Amino acid sequence: MEKIILKGIPVYTSDELKEKLKSLIQKIGMPTSKALLIKLVDDGVLVPVINESAKIKQLLMKIKKQHPLINLGGTTQDGVGYVIFGPKSTNKRAVRSALHEMIHVSHQQFPNKFHFLNMPLYVKFYSYYYKQLFEAKSYDQELFTKFIKKLIKDSESTYIYWDLYLKLLKSAFVKHTSLSKQQFQDRVILIAKSIENILNSQYGIDNYNLAAVLLRKTYRYLFKGMASDTGVGQELWVPGEIIAVLSTINPDHPNVIKSLDLIKPGKKPVIDVKARIKIIKD
Repeated sequence: MEKIILKGIPVYTSDELKEKLKSLIQKIGMPTSKALLIKLVDDGVLVPVINESAKIKQLLMKIKKQHPLINLGGTTQDGVGYVIFGPKSTNKRAVRSALHEMIHVSHQQFPNKFHFLNMPLYVKFYSYYYKQLFEAKSYDQELFTKFIKKLIKDSESTYIYWDLYLKLLKSAFVKHTSLSKQQFQDRVILIAKSIENILNSQYGIDNYNLAAVLLRKTYRYLFKGMASDTGVGQELWVPGEIIAVLSTINPDHPNVIKSLDLIKPGKKPVIDVKARIKIIKD
């Protein structure tokens, strides 16, 4: 057994555990993505870990505290993705976690390439989502593109510059919404409060919150499905999360495969995943 300190907690991996994960991926995975995942296990970029129940629970709680909406079947550290085998692990969840965490590794290693590759999908996702939220048939494309680029820039740092973020969002839709002025403002406040609630607590968006309902609707409309236990909310300020969730819906989607292809074994992450986002208000 090989000892690893993951998020400050000792866990263990072994050749047998790696073979188990590879076997699960081979059995459950989709044709193209499973071949890439198995190679990433062999390259040491995707590592399965295990420990006694108490330690695994401690690790999962620590991850949840740092990243409230993270898929609790895995995490990343120093450019490596870890699949955590605990008491409640299932085979399907292990493979989903492997994909999800590898997308995060791709993003962390090559943020510029990752965002350039996935920008068209970001626009597609956010335009559908915000047209639903603001009950608009159109929007200002130039301002909306600036909004998404601002979102990307902030998601790579430890700060969201709140007023500019909201100003760009409002400006892109204010002339196109069918809502009243007050209704429109209420929807903007809903987004602001949803993000703040996630960042200031250990809980995700309530499933009955309109922001969450429309996120799930967007995934299901654009990608034709979504697991019921997948958390939503990070997408509101982390565009890369869209691709991570997409990987669990359609593992062989072209954007998923191209994102996985970016990963380079041994490369340290560019993004500091330990940092917590802070909201800066003027």
